[in-house]
Amino acid sequence: MYQSSEAFGTLVQQDSRTFKCLLACDDVTIENVKSVKFTGGSEVEDDFSLGSTVSQYVTIVMSCAGAIEGKEMHLQVGLDIDGLTEWIPIGYFTAGKPSKNEEQIEFTAYDRMAQTERTFSMDGTTTNTIAVLKKIEEITRVPVVTSGLSSVSMPVPKGYTCREVLSYVAQMYGGFAVCNRQGQIEIHTYEDNAYTVGTGRYWDNFEHNDYVFDVSKLVCYTGQDTDGNSTSISSGSGARTVSFSNPFMSQSVLDSVFQKLKTFSYMPGTLKMLGDPRIDVWDIITVEDLSGESYKVPVMKLEWEYDGGLTYTIEAAGLSEEETNDSYKGPTTKGMERYYAQLVMIDRALVNKLDVDTANITYATIKNLDVMKENVQEINGELGTFKNLTTTNFEAVNAKIGVLDNDYGAIKVLLSGSAGVGDLQNIHLTSQNAVIDSALIRTAVMQSVSIGDLLAGTISTNKFLIASDDGGIRIQGATQQWSDTDGTVRMQAGRDANGDFTFSLFDKTGKGILIDATGVKPDAIADGLIVNKMVADNAAIAGSKLDIPSVVSAINDSSQTIKSSQIWFDDQNQSLNQIYSRMDTNVTEIRSAASSAASKADAASETAGAAAKTAQQALSVLSGISTLDAIGATLDNDAHVVHTNTDGSGGDYSDCSSKMTVYLGDTDVSDDSVFSVAISAGITGHWDNASRTYYVTAMSTDNGYVDIDALYGTGDRYLTTRKGLRLTTRSGKYILVQSGGAHIRKRFSISKAKDGKIGLSYDLHCSTLVIRKQKDGKTLIPASITFSATQNDNGLVRSYSGRYRIQETEDGATYTNKYVSADDEIQKIYTPSSTSIKAIRCTLLSAGGAELDTQTVIVIADAEGLAEDIKKAQDTADEAKEAIVTTNQNVTNIETSMAGLRAELSETTTDLHGLVNNTLIYNVKYHDNEDGTTTLNAVVYKNGTDVTKTYPDRWFTWHRKTESGENYLGYGYSITVNNSDYEFGGVCVGTFITYDTLYLTTRSGKQLTTRSGNHITVWKEN
Repeated sequence: MYQSSEAFGTLVQQDSRTFKCLLACDDVTIENVKSVKFTGGSEVEDDFSLGSTVSQYVTIVMSCAGAIEGKEMHLQVGLDIDGLTEWIPIGYFTAGKPSKNEEQIEFTAYDRMAQTERTFSMDGTTTNTIAVLKKIEEITRVPVVTSGLSSVSMPVPKGYTCREVLSYVAQMYGGFAVCNRQGQIEIHTYEDNAYTVGTGRYWDNFEHNDYVFDVSKLVCYTGQDTDGNSTSISSGSGARTVSFSNPFMSQSVLDSVFQKLKTFSYMPGTLKMLGDPRIDVWDIITVEDLSGESYKVPVMKLEWEYDGGLTYTIEAAGLSEEETNDSYKGPTTKGMERYYAQLVMIDRALVNKLDVDTANITYATIKNLDVMKENVQEINGELGTFKNLTTTNFEAVNAKIGVLDNDYGAIKVLLSGSAGVGDLQNIHLTSQNAVIDSALIRTAVMQSVSIGDLLAGTISTNKFLIASDDGGIRIQGATQQWSDTDGTVRMQAGRDANGDFTFSLFDKTGKGILIDATGVKPDAIADGLIVNKMVADNAAIAGSKLDIPSVVSAINDSSQTIKSSQIWFDDQNQSLNQIYSRMDTNVTEIRSAASSAASKADAASETAGAAAKTAQQALSVLSGISTLDAIGATLDNDAHVVHTNTDGSGGDYSDCSSKMTVYLGDTDVSDDSVFSVAISAGITGHWDNASRTYYVTAMSTDNGYVDIDALYGTGDRYLTTRKGLRLTTRSGKYILVQSGGAHIRKRFSISKAKDGKIGLSYDLHCSTLVIRKQKDGKTLIPASITFSATQNDNGLVRSYSGRYRIQETEDGATYTNKYVSADDEIQKIYTPSSTSIKAIRCTLLSAGGAELDTQTVIVIADAEGLAEDIKKAQDTADEAKEAIVTTNQNVTNIETSMAGLRAELSETTTDLHGLVNNTLIYNVKYHDNEDGTTTLNAVVYKNGTDVTKTYPDRWFTWHRKTESGENYLGYGYSITVNNSDYEFGGVCVGTFITYDTLYLTTRSGKQLTTRSGNHITVWKEN
C-alpha cells in the first residue's frame, strides 16, 4: 500500500471527497481530465494461480489536446490538503489511438507490461533467475526490480517471449509480476496492509464464497515423456490443488514455493467500495460484514472509476474445491508442445474460417455457436430459448408459463392475477404471497406506502408541501420559492405575505427587487440596462440628467460647429479674447511642465538601468549553464551488507550490485559517458557496461569498495575554417584536437556481518534518486522523499520496520544529521530542510544501531526556461527605453489644445543610461509566423545599439533542451522551428559565445599558414 501523509489518510476516509487527476507527458501536465477508468490487478483467471503478468490499462476522457498517440504519460490522483495538492502516483501508461470530437478525446493507454511481448534471447545453457530478469530489462528497456530476490538456478529459456519467461520466473518465487507505480516490473506476493473496510465504506453486500480458500497441494506440469504423456511434480497433499505448468521448475523450488503458500488463506468475494488510490494490487484488505465477521480479501482484480469521485470494485478470485479440481484452467504448458522453425515460431493462431471433419477439443471458448443437431450429457447455462421442450423431469426456481394444462398441482404459495374458486373462507395476504394488479380501495389505513408509479387526478398544494431534498425549491399553496445552498430565498413567484401576486429577486443578503401589478420598481433595473433605442423620441429628458462632457466630446470629434454670439472658455466666464491675453503666463507653466517631464525621463532611465541589470544577470546565468549543468551521478545502491558465517565465510552475493547513472544538470547522459572501475583488495566481481552495473560475487576481506568513474564530454574534435572546412596536413591527414571531458566518481561500499545469518539481507528503498531544483531556486520536485525497507530471508521478502538516519550536505563532502528515528518505523517521509543542499543520505539502522544499508539522493538544477527569463528582462529594458523616447518627445514639443498656439522650448535629450557601460546584452526575440512555425532571432546590444552582425554567425548556436536530453539544432543569427515539436515540453535555447582568435604554431613558435600564405587560426572560448 502506497504510503501517503497522515493528513491524506484522514481525508480519504471521509464520506465526502473531491479528487483531482493529473497527467504528465514529457514536460507538460494535463489537468482537464474528465473521467478515468482503470482496469488491472494481479490475477486474470477466475481462480487463484501463479505467475500472472497482467497488463493494466486506463481509459481516459479529457478535453482536446495535442498529439498523444504513442506517448507515455504518468497518471496521478490527488486531494487538496491545506491549500496544496498531495498526488498519489498510479503508474506509467502509453496512449493508443484516440477517438475525437470537437470537445473531447477518448483513448486507452497500457502500462509497460505490454512491452514484454518480445522474443527472449540469451546465450548459454544454464543461468539464474536474477540474470534472466536483468536480461528482460535489457531487451525491453523496462526497469525490473531484483532487489530482495534470491538467485535460483535454471536453464536458459529458448523460444519464448519475455512475458512468458517473466511468468515462469514469478512462479518460481511463488508470486506474480506486475508494473508498479514507478513503471518498474516487480515480482510480488500478497501482503496484508492492515487496511480495514467497514460496512459504511462499501455498497450493497459483500458477496463471498461459503468457505475460505487455501492451498493444500501444488502440481506443476514440467513437460512430456517419450510417449507424449504429461510429466509433473507436486508438493503437499490435500483436496485443494493449484495446478500450473513450468518447464523450468524443479522439485526443490516447488517445495520452497509450497512452504510460502501453505499458510496462505483468504475469502474469495467481490465488493464495490469508496475508492482509495493508495491501495495496491498485491494488498490484502480486511472486509467487515453486517454480522460483525471480518474476512481477508486480496486485491486480485481491481477496477476503479474517476469523475471527481473515486469508486473501486475489488475481486478476490477463487473457485470451490470441486470447481478447482474439475475445471482446471491454469496457464497453458507453453514449453511442452512447441515447434521450432528457423524463422517462424507459432504461438497462437487467429482463424477466420475453420472446416474440420473431426475435432477433439479439451477446452473451447465460443462466442456464437450454430448447431444442427446436438447430443450433450450436461449443459450449464445462464439463458436459454426453446421452441419445443420435452423433459422427463422439470425443475425450475422461477418459471413463467402462459398456459398450464396440469392434472395435479401442489402449490405452497399462489400469486394470481385472477382466480376462480369454489369457496374461499378467508385469505391472509402479505407482500410475499400476493400481487394486486388493480384495486378499488375507498378508505385505507396504512403505516407506510412505497410507490413506484403514481397516477393521480389533482394534488392539492394546500395539503401537500412539494420540496427538493436540498431545499432548493418549495411549492406550497399559490407560492413557489427558490433558495441557495445557505437557505436564503433568492427568487419568489406567486402570492406574497400581503396577498398580492408579485415576482421578486433577492441578493444573498435577502434584499429584494420587486415587480408587481403596479409596474417595475426602481431597483429592478441594473446599471447600464437602458440603451439608446429604449428612450422615446419625445422623452423630453432634462438637461441636468445628460452627460454634458460626452456630448461636447462628440461635437468636437465631429464636423459639426457650435453657433453662439459669445463663448465662455471656463468656469470663470473668461472669453477667448481674455484667454489669449493670458498666454504668456501659460508658456511659463509649460516650461515648468517640461522640467517635470525631464525628471520623469531621469526616473525612466533608472528603470531602464535596473532592467538592463536584470537582463545582464539572466545572461550571466545563461552563459553559465555549463556550470549550472554540472556533472552529477547516483548509485542505486550506495552500500551493501553481506551476512556470513561467524568466520566470514559463505554469504549470499546475488543482490550485491550497484548501478551508476550520470547527469549533466538534470539530463541523463549515461549513454554518452565512458565508465571505468577500480576495486579494493579482496573484491571479486565483474562490470556490465550495458547496464552500467558492477556485480560483486565474493569478498575475502571484511570490508571493501568499488569506485566507479564516469568520463563525459571526451572525444576528438576536427579543426575547421570559419566556413566549416576541415584543415589537413600537407599529407592530407585531418588535424585533430583532443577534448578532455569531465570526470565524476562514486563509491560502492561492501561490508560483512559475521552473524551466521546467511541469506538474510536488507534493502533500503527511496521513492526517487534525483530531486530537481527548479529555476526559481525555491522549489524542489518532488518536495519530499519516502524511505522504506525490505528484509529478504532466504527468498522470503517482507516489509521491514527499522530506524532511519537522514543527513544533508551543502558542499557534497560534509554531511549533517537532520533526523534519527527514536523507534522502529515502517517508513519515513522526509522533506528537505532547504533548497541549498546538494544531496541527502539515508542510512537504515537496526534497533541496536547497526548499519544495514545506505542510499544517497542527489539534488540537480533545472536550467530550462532561462532564455524566457532573459527575453522578459530585455523586454522590460526595451519598454523603459521607449518610455524615455516618448518623454523626450513630449518635452521637446509641447502644444496647446488650440490650433495656432505653440510653445517652442529648448530641446532636451537623454539615452538609455543603464546600457552605456560597454556591456554586451544578449537577447532572443520570438516571432510566431502563424503557419505552425516560430522564428527565433538572436540580438546582441552594446551601449544600447544592436551590434549582432558585427560578430560571426557561428558564434550563435541553437539547442533544443528537454528532460531526456539536449539536441543541437544549428547555428546562425536566427532559426525557425516547428511549434508541434515543443507541444509536449522542451525549450529552444539560443547561446552566444565570444571567442579569441589564436594562431597555430609549431613547437619552435613559427606560425602555421596555408599554401596561399593565410595564417591558420582557431577560436578559443572566452
